[in-house]
Amino acid sequence: MPYHVSDWHNGEEDNLKACEKAMTEDDIRFAFLYMASMDGLLHQVGKESSQVDEKLAWYEDKLRSLLAVARARYGDVRVFICSDHGMATVKRDIDLMSTIEALPLTYAKDYVSVYDSTMARFWFMNDNARDLVTRELNGLECGNILSHQELQSLGCDFEGDRFGELIFLLDAGSIIVPSHMGLKTITGMHGYHPDHEDSDASLLSNVSTPVPLESITDIFRLMQAEVGAPVSA
Repeated sequence: MPYHVSDWHNGEEDNLKACEKAMTEDDIRFAFLYMASMDGLLHQVGKESSQVDEKLAWYEDKLRSLLAVARARYGDVRVFICSDHGMATVKRDIDLMSTIEALPLTYAKDYVSVYDSTMARFWFMNDNARDLVTRELNGLECGNILSHQELQSLGCDFEGDRFGELIFLLDAGSIIVPSHMGLKTITGMHGYHPDHEDSDASLLSNVSTPVPLESITDIFRLMQAEVGAPVSA
């Protein structure tokens, strides 16, 4: 099947032009258009900013123009517009690094930790380190340790605990600053518990979806159905 996929290295204007060119010159039947600037904008200004409304209006204008080209060329055009996550307004910075480093433990001897913007992940070399870190985290009011059962339900129970023996997830609206993702606070952040309303993504379409959609990974199953390929279980 002739198809087009955007180059994620390129900007949105270039990807729009490339997609239009593929539709008019290459006789494609499937196109995946990648538009990612909204993520960076929301991180910088937050979801309440008027700049977000302006960007949405820009998307509407560009996509309507692209769809007009597609409909003139193909007639029947099935459209699916999806986001990959929501965005929460940052209201609180948490210096979790300093809190853990103040414990009577030695990094790389007693424990190893990775600090993302919304979660901290730990591996332990001894039970004392595990107990001290667990007790400290349980005393914080900005988040909670994810249980083994919850990790399983979220599809995050990875073999060998390779992404953390203990995972501490912050409440929506809080971020770890400094972290291994950044040294300064920002206005918007994602990566919180998927049950929180600010984690919701969106899917817009001009037709009914041919397969049930429950998570971001189901977008692949949707694409399989649209091109007539066997749909993954």
